[in-house]
Amino acid sequence: MTRILLVTESAFPAPDGTSGTLKALVDRLVDTGREVRVVAPAPGLRDYRGATVVRVSPLAATGGQVRTAVDAFSPDVVMAVDPTPGPGGLGRKALSQARRTGVPTIVLQRGVVPTGTSALWRTQVADRAGLSIGLISLIERGRSSPSIRSLRLLAGALEVPMEWFFQDRRASMKTTHSQVLRSGQRRSLRLAGQGISIQIASPPKTEKLQMFVVELEPGGGSGGEMDQHQGEEAGLVISGEIEFWLGHDHLLLSEGDSFQFSARTPHRYHNPGV
Repeated sequence: MTRILLVTESAFPAPDGTSGTLKALVDRLVDTGREVRVVAPAPGLRDYRGATVVRVSPLAATGGQVRTAVDAFSPDVVMAVDPTPGPGGLGRKALSQARRTGVPTIVLQRGVVPTGTSALWRTQVADRAGLSIGLISLIERGRSSPSIRSLRLLAGALEVPMEWFFQDRRASMKTTHSQVLRSGQRRSLRLAGQGISIQIASPPKTEKLQMFVVELEPGGGSGGEMDQHQGEEAGLVISGEIEFWLGHDHLLLSEGDSFQFSARTPHRYHNPGV
């Protein structure tokens, strides 16, 4: 399997066109069976579609961090995406390290695209997601926790799968089969403000069906708003109780109860415990 290291000066959540270019590039490489790793400035997501994103901190020597990232991955090719002019950028440093070690290099330079301000980026995302600019700003600063509905709408607005927001633990464990996922390899997401923790239990090659392990703290749930989207949902209550709103019906489900419904029906759920 070809190992490709992508080095970029900006990546999501940066409000510029490079993020879209990088996403499309990673999608294409992963879909064609390449092993991909990304090096990008901190802070930000550390995984996309199983590709580890190594974040370079501006608080330490960036050259050493880039050299370590290149050497640790042992890539077959190093690709710099929109490297900045001069030797100071991450892309130029990665290209320099690759050439010193004899690794082939590629430079992908896009045309000049005007970059928007953070305020403009928030406005565009809010418009696409149908959410308020204030909520986007609070989530971005870590002062508010999105509901499941808000998270799904944000993913749609950013044109990324919801898996973007999940912490990936697969890199620390050897994958034994593409259609098997070990318990310790589940990608996870905790929305502290909503009292909910979610693990993706489906193997990475899953396309039409996804399984989740959902834990609700007392009083926790999917959020106060009803959600609806494409697809179908089903579940089994492993322990405890949940309040379940489905259309006009308000149900109480207990341990061992199961459910299945069209996700186009408005729905939400909540742990009534205290």
